[in-house]
Amino acid sequence: MRPWIPLAALLTIAALAAAVAFLPACAQDGAPVSFPTRDVDGLSGLFGGDGAANAETSARLFTPEGFGAGAPVPAMVILHGSGGEWSGRGQRHGQFLAAHGIAALVVDTFESRGQGRDVPYLDRLRVANVPDQISDAYAALAYLRTLPGIDPERIGVMGYSMGGVSTYAAAFEQIAEAAGRAPERFGLHVAFYAPCFLETALPRTTGAPVVAIWGDADESIHHDQCARLVASLQAGGSPVAVHWLAGAAHGWNRTGDMRFFPSLPHGSPCRFRVGGDGTLVEALTGRPAATDDQLIQVMAACTATGYTIGRHEQADAEANQILLDAIAEYLQ
Repeated sequence: MRPWIPLAALLTIAALAAAVAFLPACAQDGAPVSFPTRDVDGLSGLFGGDGAANAETSARLFTPEGFGAGAPVPAMVILHGSGGEWSGRGQRHGQFLAAHGIAALVVDTFESRGQGRDVPYLDRLRVANVPDQISDAYAALAYLRTLPGIDPERIGVMGYSMGGVSTYAAAFEQIAEAAGRAPERFGLHVAFYAPCFLETALPRTTGAPVVAIWGDADESIHHDQCARLVASLQAGGSPVAVHWLAGAAHGWNRTGDMRFFPSLPHGSPCRFRVGGDGTLVEALTGRPAATDDQLIQVMAACTATGYTIGRHEQADAEANQILLDAIAEYLQ
C-alpha cells in the first residue's frame, strides 16, 4: 500500500479542485459528443456479428486549456458504475484530469441506450452492462484517435465499480479483439473499486499496464478473487500495480457520507468465466450468462448483500495521485 499523501500534495489537489470551480460553465460540463458504437446483447453479442456499429454513444469531452493549439495531449476514457453517471463522478474526474493537461471522455452507456435515472436498477442492467461498456470503450478509443489534439498512442481507460470491471476486462486480448475489431489498444487501464468476478480461459492480455485500486473496508471486494485476477493479468503479459486504500469502502469518490447498506446486493461471490469461444458461464452455479437476461438471472443466484458505500477524502486524494502517477509513467 502506498504511504499517505503529504499535506502539501493534498493542498495542491484541493487548490486544483477550487480552480476547477471557476472554469467557464462549458469547461466544467464538458463538450457533448457522440460516436458510433455497438449495442450488444451480453457477451454473446460482443463476440457475435460482423462488428459493425448499430448505435450511437453519448459522452462528454473534457480538454485542457489551449487544447489543439500545442502538442497533442494524452487522454483517458471514463466508464461509470452500475449506478450510472448521475452522481457526477466521471465529470469531476474529467475536470480534474483537464486541469492536469489530460483530456477525458466521460462515456454514458446507460443514457445512450435510453436507460435514464428513473429506470429501475435491474431493468437498466438487462439492457446495458459490462459488454456494452466494453464496446463503448473501444468505440471511444477509435473516436479519440480521430481528434487532432489527442495523441493517438497515449490513450487509457478507467472506470468505477462495474466500469472498473469493463476496464480490466478490456485488457484481455480475446475481449479487446471482439470489442475493437481493430489493432488499436489502450495504453493504460485503471480500475477503481472493481469487483473481481470475471476471469478468462485465454489469459493473454494486450500487454498494457493495469492499475487496480481497492478500499480495504469494501465488503463487496473478495481479496482471494482479486489475487487470482491480478495473477491472471500478469500471466497474460500485463504489468499490474495493486493499491489497497486504508479505511476506504466502495465509492470513495462519491459525494455522500460512508454508510453500510445491509440489503444492497453485490456480485462479488460470483465467478464469471469467459470461454475460449466467447461463451460466459458462472462457475459456482454452472449456468450460462452470455446474454443480458441470462446474466441478470444468474447474478440473482450468486450475489450477496450488504456493503459500505461513501466518500473517503483521504482515499480520494490518494487514488487521484495514483492515477496521475500512472498516466505520467505510461502515457507521457
